[in-house]
Amino acid sequence: MPNTFTVSVACALNPTSFWATLWGNESWSAAKGYIAYLGSSSTLNFGSPSGQASIAVSGINTVHIWDFVANGTSYTLYKDGVSVSTGTFTAPSGGLSTNGLYFGARHNNSGTSFTDASPGTYYSMRVYNRALSADEINTNFTVLRSNYGL
Repeated sequence: MPNTFTVSVACALNPTSFWATLWGNESWSAAKGYIAYLGSSSTLNFGSPSGQASIAVSGINTVHIWDFVANGTSYTLYKDGVSVSTGTFTAPSGGLSTNGLYFGARHNNSGTSFTDASPGTYYSMRVYNRALSADEINTNFTVLRSNYGL
């Protein structure tokens, strides 16, 4: 993913443990790429392995459309078309990641140490190679909301 992007996910999450990854395109030990994970049922961490923003969230177990907009090291997180947090995070010190983009996990390892997955129902995932505007986020939400009873 480039350093300016939007990731949109319609989901209802049911993590059983935390460090539960909503989506990831990173190599943690190499400090590359970007990630969004739940540190608890009320805290979402978004940014790079070099430093994330910690964002208070609610309602992770019910269907919502989450939009993660990154423009360099600035971000806006939207929930159901409404901005719930803006701020900054640290740029990935190792640069961009060439690993795949995964939803519900950081990587494709399904071995015995695979503990950072975020179980739930993922209805729709969209990725844009640019930062969508607030109007574009709102338009997308208006078009998609009835699909998920929102």
